[in-house]
Amino acid sequence: MKKQSIRWTITLMGIIGCTLLFFSCREKTPLPATLSDNPELPSVTVNGKQFHTETFGNPINPTVIAVHGGPGWDYESMLPLANLSDEYFVVLYDQSGCGLSPRYPKNKISLASSLDDLDALVDHFSNNRRVNLVGHGFGAMLVTAYLGQHPDKVAYAVLAEPQYLKPPITDTIPAAGLLCTNLLTQKASGTTPWDKIDREMLQTLKRPDNYFAQFTCNTTTFHGFPVKRPGALAAHTLMESIYHPDKGFFLDFTVGHQRFRNTVLLLFGECNPYFSEKKKNELRQSLNNKAIIKTIPHAGHFMFTDNPFSSIAFIKSYFHDTQMIQSNKSFNF
Repeated sequence: MKKQSIRWTITLMGIIGCTLLFFSCREKTPLPATLSDNPELPSVTVNGKQFHTETFGNPINPTVIAVHGGPGWDYESMLPLANLSDEYFVVLYDQSGCGLSPRYPKNKISLASSLDDLDALVDHFSNNRRVNLVGHGFGAMLVTAYLGQHPDKVAYAVLAEPQYLKPPITDTIPAAGLLCTNLLTQKASGTTPWDKIDREMLQTLKRPDNYFAQFTCNTTTFHGFPVKRPGALAAHTLMESIYHPDKGFFLDFTVGHQRFRNTVLLLFGECNPYFSEKKKNELRQSLNNKAIIKTIPHAGHFMFTDNPFSSIAFIKSYFHDTQMIQSNKSFNF
């Protein structure tokens, strides 16, 4: 009972903090145009949709597709993965309704459509070979679900700090922070201007006293999320599909994961207090222990921007290890 009381106290404090941030963020924030207003942006059309994309490296090389987090953010924090391009063809894309990709009404956004979009991008960029996937946060959860649906299309998979992978989870402290997204967009409708709700969400994410500052190495030097433009309606809609304020996280992303026979890499930032050793092991167990765990030093949740050198080194070492294919053998570096 005492633990439950503490948990709800922390959650309530987080909600109050997010509410104060929401009502204090009324100034205009520069908002980059999406593909709808700037068709000169780099893009690709798959699955009947346009996606803001950037590619790095030679398409002849093995493909690496980065799947950003959120839900509702963009690939800005994953740009350091372009440093993989000396050996791989790196693809970064803004998910449907997110970043600089076009906006869509709520009924066009879902977890299923997000997975369909990823599958279409895999087919487009794979060059008829298995691809490597790197997912961050919510993107790591998407990648996990994708492995269960299309195990034959992926060679290596990196899951960087997925919030959770299957219920129940023993620690829901960050739920209050995730509710920020709902607070920002709960009044949004199909007629709400995209710019308005995206700007409100961006202003909160960019505040240095943002709730997520506690998941960084130094809260005094945190300057807000590394994001150009979030997709607020997509964030709210996707969050509703996996999280309920009363029930917590309820969707199982590991369905079918046993069909993926390779070993995945679970990456964590050293400075993120949420991912205790117990939590890390819970995530590995949810993958039937077919995962290895590595921790990026001097990095928080945004590990790729906090410590790109170590992040790239860890990922390359994993990609280079052929024993990760249909194996559960640990590697050392």
